[in-house]
Amino acid sequence: MLHDAEELDLILCGQATRKLSKNLTFKFERREYQLVGEGKGRRLRGAAVTVCKGFDGAASVLLKGRKLAFRVLAEGEAAVPVADEKDVRERVDAAKAEQAARPDWKPAPDHPWRRPFKPAAAERAAA
Repeated sequence: MLHDAEELDLILCGQATRKLSKNLTFKFERREYQLVGEGKGRRLRGAAVTVCKGFDGAASVLLKGRKLAFRVLAEGEAAVPVADEKDVRERVDAAKAEQAARPDWKPAPDHPWRRPFKPAAAERAAA
């Protein structure tokens, strides 16, 4: 079986397994990494990822053979938090309260929505 250059680089590199935190972060070689671009990412919390470090020093993160996008956090930089159930509930409750506070809107009596749709009904209404 022949492999292409990218597969060979992944096969012939140093590999380590790391577990993702709630914020989709993990530590590897005294640096902290965070996954990006995975939507909300709640399904990835606690997942085991494989970190591959090539001979050239480039790192890649794999989950079930699929590459994941990541960023290296600067020293002391806080990870971007991923919303959890409590945060989502608070946002929904705030949106519901905002909608309830708005007054009901009704179109004016001469608004186009109040006109009949069918042309025959329009002619009868005009007569």
